[in-house]
Amino acid sequence: MRCRALLGGTSTGRPAGDDNPQDRPRPGGKLSLSKKQIASFPILVSCLKKWLTHFLDELQRTLPTEVGIPGLGQGEAPVKKLVLVLAIFLVTSAHADTVTIGWWDKSIGGPVTTLSARSGAITSTSPIVDVIAHPLLLGSRFGFAQLVAMVIPPTGNILSGGLGGSTPTFQFSFSDGFAPPQGGNIRLYATWQGALTSGNSITLPSRFATDEMPPGINGFTVAEQIFICGGGLFCDNYVTGGGTLIAQDNFRDVLRVDTMTLTGFAPGQPFSITEIFDFTQDRGTFPFAPQGNVGATIMTTPMGVPGSPGTVPVPGPIAGAGLPGLISATGGLLAWWRRRQKTGVG
Repeated sequence: MRCRALLGGTSTGRPAGDDNPQDRPRPGGKLSLSKKQIASFPILVSCLKKWLTHFLDELQRTLPTEVGIPGLGQGEAPVKKLVLVLAIFLVTSAHADTVTIGWWDKSIGGPVTTLSARSGAITSTSPIVDVIAHPLLLGSRFGFAQLVAMVIPPTGNILSGGLGGSTPTFQFSFSDGFAPPQGGNIRLYATWQGALTSGNSITLPSRFATDEMPPGINGFTVAEQIFICGGGLFCDNYVTGGGTLIAQDNFRDVLRVDTMTLTGFAPGQPFSITEIFDFTQDRGTFPFAPQGNVGATIMTTPMGVPGSPGTVPVPGPIAGAGLPGLISATGGLLAWWRRRQKTGVG
């Protein structure tokens, strides 16, 4: 019934009960899709597969004998080729980059809690996770004015210019951070899933910085970390596990900027990069110190090492994949069938 609601016919393309036979999909039939239907992507793809299966069955039955190729049976070869082409479109999904922010409080424990996530192609507006609150309270009441994580194209985006170069930059920042009255430790996570480089041996030009820090000695420590893993979310070597530590830079009651070029090895393509702020205030030692404001930024730009083993061209988004590809393939199939009709074969 879900297929009938989406495609305007029965889920099998055949009459059932009081279904109107005119509703069944047929060669040359039109598909009218609303925004709501397109949003139901998984169901829609499944229904389109069923529709195409019925279409091909009908096409196979009506093909004349002259279309056949010796050794493959009459009328079979063109349909087999079309099925293969359609199968490629159906099983190939477009590459998407996903950025996710999460947090973990030492006094609470448990797994990392996801705060927000965004997916999309790398453009001047995507993918960006920008969480703004006044304040955003997490865990045992650590507070922040803003958390932002994003994948930045080489030309920059609406919020940052990145590190430049020829490949995207992954940036994670927080601002106006403060600790609860009792102090404590919180870990802020940002993961980029979908990172691609031209080879598994990589360099990572990186920037670690504290952007805000109250003057004096107040017991604040911000440890900034970069991890690589094979595609997991929030990978590290402490809470979630599974990550390879590429670098850690420690900032204790200081405003500082450190730039460096790191090296690493991606476990596969695509892979994940996780940037972490381990934010602590020792209020047992500094009970009268200000509780904030602290801000920090991590930026890294993964690049394949030219000539390294496994170096291949970096694939971009797959044009025509997913639902657009499926619709395109369907249109091509219908056009082919109509041309056959016009030529009067058989």
